[in-house]
Amino acid sequence: MGSKSTELKGLIINNSLNFCFHIVPSLPPQNLRGNNISSTALRITWNPVPTGFVHGILRGYRVLYRKTNEPFAPYTKITISPRVRVKEIYGLKKFTFYTIRVLAFTIKGDGAKSPPVNVSTDEDSKCKISWTIGQPFWSRIEKN
Repeated sequence: MGSKSTELKGLIINNSLNFCFHIVPSLPPQNLRGNNISSTALRITWNPVPTGFVHGILRGYRVLYRKTNEPFAPYTKITISPRVRVKEIYGLKKFTFYTIRVLAFTIKGDGAKSPPVNVSTDEDSKCKISWTIGQPFWSRIEKN
């Protein structure tokens, strides 16, 4: 009589021996949010994978991002410590939308990805600040 196994996302349960092999997190990190912090940087935050869905020891998170207008481009991946749930990404293109996702991983591999969030870097300022006798002077810079 052979044993039967059931495979769920991230979890294999062996019915005959009544134990499971922890594979990868079956739910993604929750409440992914992003905002721009400059014309070339974004801040990404998230909540952890819900209790009971990590399926092993959490080794960390991966932040995945790419330009939103390049849906077939590979994601750039940044690996984060399991205690950290915020990441600032620098060196991005000015006034550009990025698609962001986050996943948690264990020693067995990457878990489920969060739903995508689209965030734009800021537009560059069109103002110039000069100092004259200790007082600021603002002037608008016009494009040629």
